[in-house]
Order: sequence, then C-alpha cells, then structure tokens
Amino acid sequence: MHVRSPRRRLWIAYVALYLVFAAAAARSIVQLRREPDFGLMVGFLGFYLFLLVIEPYLTARDVRLLHVVNALETAVAMVLVIEVGELDFFSLLFIPPCTQSILNFPRRTALVWIGLIIVLMVFALLISFPLSESIGFVIIYPTAIFLFTSLSHLAKEAGEAQARSEALLADLQVANRKLRDYAAQVEELAAASERNRLARELHDSVTQIIFGLTLSAQAARILIDRNPARAAAELDHLQVLAQSALSEMRELIQELHPHSAAQEGLAPALRRLAEKQFSENGLAVDLRIKGERRLPAHIETELFHIVQEALNNIVKHAGVDRALVAVDLEDPNCVSLRVDDDGVGFDPAQARMQPGHLGLVSMRERVEALGGKLAIESQPAKGTHLAAEIALEQEVQHV
Repeated sequence: MHVRSPRRRLWIAYVALYLVFAAAAARSIVQLRREPDFGLMVGFLGFYLFLLVIEPYLTARDVRLLHVVNALETAVAMVLVIEVGELDFFSLLFIPPCTQSILNFPRRTALVWIGLIIVLMVFALLISFPLSESIGFVIIYPTAIFLFTSLSHLAKEAGEAQARSEALLADLQVANRKLRDYAAQVEELAAASERNRLARELHDSVTQIIFGLTLSAQAARILIDRNPARAAAELDHLQVLAQSALSEMRELIQELHPHSAAQEGLAPALRRLAEKQFSENGLAVDLRIKGERRLPAHIETELFHIVQEALNNIVKHAGVDRALVAVDLEDPNCVSLRVDDDGVGFDPAQARMQPGHLGLVSMRERVEALGGKLAIESQPAKGTHLAAEIALEQEVQHV
C-alpha cells in the first residue's frame, strides 16, 4: 500500500513559499541591479534556488545529504545578508533549511540545526545593520522561523499519524482476510474430524455387529439340519444383532442432520430430546436447567450431543426407566453438565474394551475438544454418574 510522505503533503505550501522568495528576490534584483556586486548576488541567488530544487531528490536517496544542503543554504543566506546590508529580506533564506530539518531529521538533530541557523542569522544581522535596526530584525526573523517550523512539525505529525492509520487499516484488512481463510480451514478440519469420528464409530460398533451377524448366519446355516433348536437360537441372536445395528445406524444418521441445538438453543433442544426419549424409549428424563442464557453455537451443539449420547447409553445398558440431566448455565465463567442414573452400572476401566461403551469415548472427545473435563463414576449395581465442566473464555461469555 502506498502511503504519501509528509513532504509530499506539503509540496503546495513549499511552492508557495518559494514563489514568495522568488518574487522578493526579483524585487531585490531590480533594486540592486546597478550595484557593483550585482552579478555575484544573482549568482548566489541562482545557486540557492538550485539547492532548493535538487534538495528533494538528494534527500530521497540519502537523508544525510541534507546536512550538506543545509550548510550550503545557510552559508549562501549569510553571504547575502552580510554583503547586501541594505536588504534584510535575505534573512528569510534561513527558513527553508530549518523547515527541511524539522521534516526530515529526528527531533534532536532538527533542533540542533535550527538553533545553529538562528545563531548564525542573528550574528549576520548584528554585523550587517545598526543596532537600533538589528534588534527588530533579531525578533522578527527568529519568530518567523519558529512559526514556519512549528507548522511544518504539525503537518509532519499529521502526515505520520495518517500514514500509521492507513498502514494499520491495511494490516487489519490483511488480518481479516487471514481470519476468513483460517475460519474456512477450521470449518474444513471440523468437518473432516466429524467424518473421521463417525467413520471410527461405524468401524468400532456397527462393523463389529455386522461381523457378528455374519458369524451367526453361518452358524445357523450349518446347524439348521443338524440341530434345529440351536439354529433357531442363532437366528434369534441374529435378529437381536440386526436390531442393534439398526439402532446404531439410526443414531449415526441423526448426528448427520443439522444440529437443532444451535438453532433453537440448548434448553429447548434438551426439553425436546427428553420428550423424545420418553415417547420412543420409555425413559423419563428429569431435566433440570438453571439459567436460560445462550452459549456459542458450537458449545450448545456439543453439549446437546453429549446428553444425547449419555441418554442413549442409559437406554441400552443401564436397565432403568428414569434418568437425571442437570445443566447449570448461571455461572458466567463455565457451564456444567451432570447425567445420573441408578442402573446396573459398569466398570469404567473395562468400558474401553467393550464396543457397546464406545459412546463414552465419543463424549470424552467432545468435552476435551471444548477444553473441558469429563468425569465418569460407576460401579456394577450402583448406577452411573457423568459430570462435565467447560470453562468459557471471557470474549464468548456475552454471546
């Protein structure tokens, strides 16, 4: 992004200032054209104007060259003031090196140059004019230098501030584009992660059930002539496995549908889920929700699926018709979830080895993906107690 420099912003003011100098110099030339040193004066003025013209190009290459230009311009101004004592106007020629210093040098270097130039100008005025006249000049021209350099400094600060603002805006635009790209990448990674999770669950649960179906079908085929009773038992087992596979597939297919929790809110979605569990599975869910505030959509979606998976596990394994689901949304720093049942329970250490409990792994992965913690307490014949706590970052607490 191209940012205009403070000097370029002031080029109109410089042109106007140089035109004033040129007009006054022309007036001086007219007044002094009959003086013996007229040719020398014109030569110095021409050299001074030459320095003004080449100064921007020299400093654009190396700002250190401005030291040389300042020294030459100051020397020319002193010669003209001292040699042409009749015209005090030439004291204005001390102004350009002062303004160039304030615009191009660091503040300390610029102040050193300005102080030196004012001292030399005062010295030239004192030796060129009577004391009664030079006192007034010593007040007027340093004041003019102060005004010009102050305005130049303000213009420089304004230009630099706008340049910083434009650079910051450009950086923000780049950052915004990067954030959009990152968001798209995160969405793709999330979709890939969800596909991988579903594939893993298909492999770990449904595939094993289908493998069991195959073995039972082969056994029934072998036993159908030799032992019809045992073949019938294998067929009954085959039917149970088929129903289990159908149930697993239904759950996975439901997870592929759009998440209603993100659309209607966590509390309404959980109430609807509790009603569905009772109507379809006869599980009475005691749903207790403290607070009605909304959470970020991805957190509500994951919490909904954690509860859904926990209730499905209760239906399949707990052997009870009642369950407790408690959600606390009142704490501004975190959200907590609890799912309890008084069912048959299990040994958590052995759960990972059993396909029917793979939902526990899925729930733990969901909680950990949100930066939370999941605790599962269970013993045979003593029920199961699941507790999850997810900290909320400060910037998302007011979503």
